[in-house]
Amino acid sequence: RSDRTISRFGRRKPWLMLGAPLAAVFFIIVPFVRQNFILIALAIFGTNIGMALFRSPTVAYLGDPDWGVLASGYLGSILLAGGYLGVCSLTSAFTKNQVISFVISVLACFVLVLLGWSVFTDFLGGYLGLPAWLVDTVSNFSFKTHFDPFIRGILDPKDLVFFLSLAAFCLCLNVLALER
Repeated sequence: RSDRTISRFGRRKPWLMLGAPLAAVFFIIVPFVRQNFILIALAIFGTNIGMALFRSPTVAYLGDPDWGVLASGYLGSILLAGGYLGVCSLTSAFTKNQVISFVISVLACFVLVLLGWSVFTDFLGGYLGLPAWLVDTVSNFSFKTHFDPFIRGILDPKDLVFFLSLAAFCLCLNVLALER
């Protein structure tokens, strides 16, 4: 996309002028939001997006990437981060200790990734003898199953709905847990 950019600053300079300050601002914000995990995660994520914009001219110069696949990957990464943050916020609301919350969050997210791997589904179907419909149902709760199409550049509505509903469901449960 930067090769098709036409401006008075040139072809690649607008991307540099947008990405570098954006990454710097989010990088500077990180130490000031250390009390809130969600704000830290969003600041780090903003830094990464700014740096990705900063690197876009280099990527365009070195080759001819498919920008649709890159945009789809960024959207998938944002939705995946929302799913992870929802699950992690939920575990944080249910526990009083931050270390216990971290361990439970890592395990929950690891299990949600593991559910979609073929080795795990083969184990469920082959060794445990679960019916195929149950193995498919369990596999549909995996982050991997719903993130892989984004990497290939496919925007499937069921994957969008999965990540958005998972984040919304976890955040609603988070609100209920904090209100009690």
